[in-house]
Amino acid sequence: MQRMGAVAAIVLTLALTSSAHAAELKRIAVVATNLFHAAERGNVVAQTQVGFMYETGRGLPQDYLLATYHVRRRSAFVEPGASSPAP
Repeated sequence: MQRMGAVAAIVLTLALTSSAHAAELKRIAVVATNLFHAAERGNVVAQTQVGFMYETGRGLPQDYLLATYHVRRRSAFVEPGASSPAP
């Protein structure tokens, strides 16, 4: 999946940087992995953050399709009946 590619890119970057900088990147990789897991479990805040990261290209490759996917997933949890017409 895209997530594994992003994590692999972070790991490769870790290998190519100084130890102090590498420690910070490793911490970011752990946070990003936890964020993805939370988003997959339905955490609305995590889904919003992942969608934003994909939309802006901050921390992840810019990908509007994946951004839309995460935002729509979030919307399904926040407003389960929002797409259906009012009675």
